[in-house]
Amino acid sequence: MTATAATALVVAAALAGLGAAALTGRRDALGALTGLTCLLAAAVLGLAGFGRAAGGGGSADAVAVVVVVVGAAVVATGVALTALAARRTAIDRRAAELAAGPAPGPTPPAAGGG
Repeated sequence: MTATAATALVVAAALAGLGAAALTGRRDALGALTGLTCLLAAAVLGLAGFGRAAGGGGSADAVAVVVVVVGAAVVATGVALTALAARRTAIDRRAAELAAGPAPGPTPPAAGGG
Protein backbone atom coordinates (compact mmCIF):
# COMPACT_ATOMS: atom_id res chain seq x y z
CA MET A 1 0.00 0.00 0.00
CA THR A 2 1.38 3.38 -0.95
CA ALA A 3 1.66 6.38 1.33
CA THR A 4 -1.11 8.15 -0.58
CA ALA A 5 -3.53 5.28 -0.07
CA ALA A 6 -2.61 5.01 3.61
CA THR A 7 -3.17 8.74 4.07
CA ALA A 8 -6.53 8.51 2.32
CA LEU A 9 -7.58 5.64 4.58
CA VAL A 10 -6.51 7.48 7.75
CA VAL A 11 -8.47 10.57 6.71
CA ALA A 12 -11.44 8.35 5.77
CA ALA A 13 -11.34 6.72 9.22
CA ALA A 14 -11.25 10.14 10.89
CA LEU A 15 -14.19 11.32 8.79
CA ALA A 16 -16.12 8.16 9.61
CA GLY A 17 -15.56 8.67 13.34
CA LEU A 18 -16.61 12.31 13.10
CA GLY A 19 -19.69 11.40 11.08
CA ALA A 20 -20.72 8.64 13.47
CA ALA A 21 -20.32 10.95 16.45
CA ALA A 22 -22.37 13.66 14.76
CA LEU A 23 -25.05 11.23 13.64
CA THR A 24 -25.55 9.69 17.07
CA GLY A 25 -24.82 12.71 19.23
CA ARG A 26 -26.98 15.36 17.61
CA ARG A 27 -30.65 15.70 18.42
CA ASP A 28 -31.62 17.93 15.50
CA ALA A 29 -32.13 16.67 11.98
CA LEU A 30 -29.61 18.98 10.32
CA GLY A 31 -26.84 17.78 12.64
CA ALA A 32 -27.71 14.19 11.85
CA LEU A 33 -27.66 14.96 8.12
CA THR A 34 -24.24 16.53 8.54
CA GLY A 35 -23.04 13.33 10.19
CA LEU A 36 -24.53 11.29 7.37
CA THR A 37 -22.69 13.44 4.84
CA CYS A 38 -19.41 12.85 6.70
CA LEU A 39 -20.03 9.10 6.65
CA LEU A 40 -20.68 9.16 2.90
CA ALA A 41 -17.54 11.25 2.32
CA ALA A 42 -15.52 8.74 4.33
CA ALA A 43 -16.85 5.88 2.23
CA VAL A 44 -16.04 7.72 -0.99
CA LEU A 45 -12.57 8.63 0.20
CA GLY A 46 -11.87 5.03 1.24
CA LEU A 47 -13.15 3.75 -2.10
CA ALA A 48 -11.00 6.21 -4.03
CA GLY A 49 -7.97 5.40 -1.89
CA PHE A 50 -8.30 1.67 -2.44
CA GLY A 51 -9.00 2.22 -6.13
CA ARG A 52 -5.84 4.24 -6.57
CA ALA A 53 -3.78 1.73 -4.57
CA ALA A 54 -5.08 -1.16 -6.66
CA GLY A 55 -4.48 0.71 -9.91
CA GLY A 56 -8.07 0.25 -10.98
CA GLY A 57 -8.06 3.31 -13.21
CA GLY A 58 -11.13 5.48 -13.27
CA SER A 59 -13.74 2.91 -12.22
CA ALA A 60 -13.41 3.74 -8.51
CA ASP A 61 -13.61 7.44 -9.33
CA ALA A 62 -16.79 6.91 -11.35
CA VAL A 63 -18.42 5.02 -8.50
CA ALA A 64 -17.29 7.75 -6.09
CA VAL A 65 -18.95 10.42 -8.23
CA VAL A 66 -22.21 8.45 -8.28
CA VAL A 67 -22.10 8.04 -4.49
CA VAL A 68 -21.47 11.77 -4.02
CA VAL A 69 -24.37 12.69 -6.30
CA VAL A 70 -26.75 10.30 -4.53
CA GLY A 71 -25.54 11.53 -1.14
CA ALA A 72 -26.13 15.14 -2.15
CA ALA A 73 -29.65 14.27 -3.28
CA VAL A 74 -30.37 12.51 0.03
CA VAL A 75 -29.09 15.46 2.06
CA ALA A 76 -31.03 17.98 -0.04
CA THR A 77 -34.21 15.95 0.44
CA GLY A 78 -33.59 15.71 4.17
CA VAL A 79 -33.03 19.45 4.50
CA ALA A 80 -36.21 20.17 2.55
CA LEU A 81 -38.24 17.79 4.73
CA THR A 82 -36.77 19.31 7.89
CA ALA A 83 -37.67 22.81 6.74
CA LEU A 84 -41.18 21.66 5.86
CA ALA A 85 -41.64 20.03 9.26
CA ALA A 86 -40.40 23.14 11.07
CA ARG A 87 -42.75 25.33 9.05
CA ARG A 88 -45.70 23.04 9.65
CA THR A 89 -44.96 22.95 13.38
CA ALA A 90 -44.89 26.75 13.51
CA ILE A 91 -48.18 26.96 11.61
CA ASP A 92 -49.83 24.39 13.91
CA ARG A 93 -48.59 26.25 16.98
CA ARG A 94 -50.00 29.55 15.67
CA ALA A 95 -53.34 27.90 14.83
CA ALA A 96 -53.57 26.51 18.37
CA GLU A 97 -52.88 29.97 19.80
CA LEU A 98 -55.62 31.50 17.65
CA ALA A 99 -58.09 28.76 18.59
CA ALA A 100 -57.44 29.31 22.30
CA GLY A 101 -58.64 32.90 22.05
CA PRO A 102 -57.01 36.04 23.30
CA ALA A 103 -54.64 35.75 26.18
CA PRO A 104 -55.91 37.23 29.42
CA GLY A 105 -54.45 40.67 29.90
CA PRO A 106 -53.93 42.72 33.03
CA THR A 107 -57.07 43.43 35.02
CA PRO A 108 -58.33 47.02 34.70
CA PRO A 109 -58.24 49.18 37.80
CA ALA A 110 -61.38 49.14 39.95
CA ALA A 111 -63.82 52.00 39.36
CA GLY A 112 -64.41 54.35 42.24
CA GLY A 113 -60.89 54.15 43.60
CA GLY A 114 -60.31 54.06 47.19
